[in-house]
Order: sequence, then C-alpha cells, then structure tokens
Amino acid sequence: MLNPTPWKNHFPGLTSIPDLTGMGLEGRTKTVQIPSETVVFAPNKTPRNLLVLVSGLLRVQKGDATGRRPVMYRVRAGDGCLLTTACLLGFPEPSLKGVAETELEALAIPRPVFDDLMGSCPRFRAMVFRAYSARIADLQDFVEDLAFNNADVRLARKLLDLQENDHMAHASTEALAAATRTQREVVVHLLEEFQRRGYIRHEDGRIRIDRPMPLRLLAETPSGPARRLS
Repeated sequence: MLNPTPWKNHFPGLTSIPDLTGMGLEGRTKTVQIPSETVVFAPNKTPRNLLVLVSGLLRVQKGDATGRRPVMYRVRAGDGCLLTTACLLGFPEPSLKGVAETELEALAIPRPVFDDLMGSCPRFRAMVFRAYSARIADLQDFVEDLAFNNADVRLARKLLDLQENDHMAHASTEALAAATRTQREVVVHLLEEFQRRGYIRHEDGRIRIDRPMPLRLLAETPSGPARRLS
C-alpha cells in the first residue's frame, strides 16, 4: 500500500485531500529509486510519469553539437518540473534533457492516472498548475538575469576580486551566486561560457583565470542593459 506521507509533506497542495486512496492512487502508482546520472527524459525519451520528487536533485540541461551542457534549472524535493508537466499536458516531446544529479527517490504517477486526477480532482489540478507557474517564474528570472541584469559583469568583477597571486579564485557556485545576487544556475551558465571562451578553467570550486584581460574589459562595462554573450 502506498504511504502518502512523504509526498504530501513536500507538496502542501495535497495535505487537504482527505482520501488519496479514493482518488485511485493505491495500486496505480509506485515509488522509484533512480540512480545518479540516469537520463530521466530527453528529446528522444518523452516522460510517461509525473515524478513527485521526494529526495534528490534533477538537473535539466541543454546539449549542443559542441558538447556544451548548460544547466537551465534544477528540480529539488517539492519542486515541479516544467518540461515533465508540459509533456503530460499534451505538449511535444522535451527539447531539454533531465539527468539525475544525485540519486532520486520519487513517486511515479503514470499519465493515465495524471489525466484522471487533472479531470476529477480540483486540488490536485491546482497543485500542478501552481508548480508549473512557479517554474515559469523561475525561468523568467533566469532569462532576466542573463539579458538585463548584467550578471556577467558582476561575475567577472567578483572573479577578479577573488583572484590570488597564482591566478586562482576559490569559490563555490553557491558563494558566487550569493555574492553577485543572482541565481546559481545563471552563475553555472556564465562560468561555462567563460570557460568556452578560454577566459577561465573551472573545476570543483577552483577557478583558474587564464585570460584576465577580457574579464577586466567585461568588468569595466558600465551598468545598464546587458549585452548578449555570443
């Protein structure tokens, strides 16, 4: 029998539903353990379940022909995955890849059960759309940081400030995000872009600045609408 407590705790919208069994969940869902680095969905692997993430971290990334894998966002316990929900709502297959960054524990709700709940349970439907809206808002913040808020300028300045005599800067992506007042995903994206251009080499919280001059030029850019990194 399914124990609903873990996922009800992570999804407050379900705590007011008195009888999950009466909604047809018992026997129609299953808990799953997904090993780290497993591809959960991809352009050629459309999700067939709504994963209610109880623990772990899911990375949603974009791949291209050059081998770059910029991270668009991450899904944590209690979060909703925009692309998975969109696919179950009838949109085309995902354009991004979802990879288990850590081992995942989740409740898998198959598409037929998801469809039944969306049609018959207003509280479940409200929970899904709240999570969907929250993720769209997060992505909007991500785009605004990249396009309008000079996140690249702030990051270049911070890296130069942290640079030591050996051209090394020691900082986690979380610390850089806090110091530059931006999202961690934006910092990861920009570090990957700086590395692609040959400005830095980044590994395990250690950042070697190979070409400080382009970073200085970027850091000296006046505040205002940001330029698009190309």
